[in-house]
Amino acid sequence: MDCSHPRRLVDHYAVLEVTASVSMAELRSSCRRMALRTHPDKGGSPEDFCQVLEAFAVLSSARARAAYDSSLRDRKEAAGSCSRTTKHTTLNPKKKPQ
Repeated sequence: MDCSHPRRLVDHYAVLEVTASVSMAELRSSCRRMALRTHPDKGGSPEDFCQVLEAFAVLSSARARAAYDSSLRDRKEAAGSCSRTTKHTTLNPKKKPQ
């Protein structure tokens, strides 16, 4: 199985159904559960299984997890600032152009 797909913006915590404060033991347990659920031999999709493997690889390494958490915060902040600016620039559909 080839898990070398293009990188997408994926929430690794959501993939493993854990919170950001998860312990290593809970992380391992969740990874096993999700791997069984998504494994192609058990009826899951190869793409979902690869996401589980990638999520565990990132979150189980202290250095990779810190970098991922930082990039996740940056993405959330950027998404928040984009949604605030688009609210002010949308047109009011009830007003007719003059």
